[in-house]
Amino acid sequence: MDLALALDELLAAMAGMENAPEGSELAGIEATFRGGFSVTQHSWVDAEDGDLLRASSTTPFDLSASIEGLDELQGVTFTFEGRSTMEIERVSSSIG
Repeated sequence: MDLALALDELLAAMAGMENAPEGSELAGIEATFRGGFSVTQHSWVDAEDGDLLRASSTTPFDLSASIEGLDELQGVTFTFEGRSTMEIERVSSSIG
């Protein structure tokens, strides 16, 4: 993953939206994200009824972010490393 966001362009795209932030002071500031993640998901389905019975996913990630154009954060890199997990299980058959 290699992603750069021009924050002033993002705010301009949000103009006119309810509760949109103002941000002319963000002109020229760019956030850059690099790194990667992968998702492993397993699902258990009732093939006869087509119902999802259970799902499990794991997402390890290793990302870094830097901000250009803001003196206070010049040269600072933020690192995000970890693992996200999600478990979903059907608890009632009264759905539907």
